Amino acid sequence: METKFPILGSKPKEYIPLDVINLHEKQAFRNHTQTLKRLAERGGLSWVEALFVLEDKDYDFQTKLTETDARVKVLEIVGLQK
Repeated sequence: METKFPILGSKPKEYIPLDVINLHEKQAFRNHTQTLKRLAERGGLSWVEALFVLEDKDYDFQTKLTETDARVKVLEIVGLQK
């Protein structure tokens, strides 16, 4: 069973713990009308999209947040960075 969730567009490919994002499955479905399993099959979420899901926020298409800034925040949330 897969234990990590892919980050779309990351090179080299990066992942976050599946058990952490799984806690926000409802928000992921609300934002993307797809399950986390299906999103992972399609390549995952971008850092910005993952951050909105992990913070249980509706996706903001007007966001000025960069992928780099979102990456830092996501890694803090999932415990992979201080």
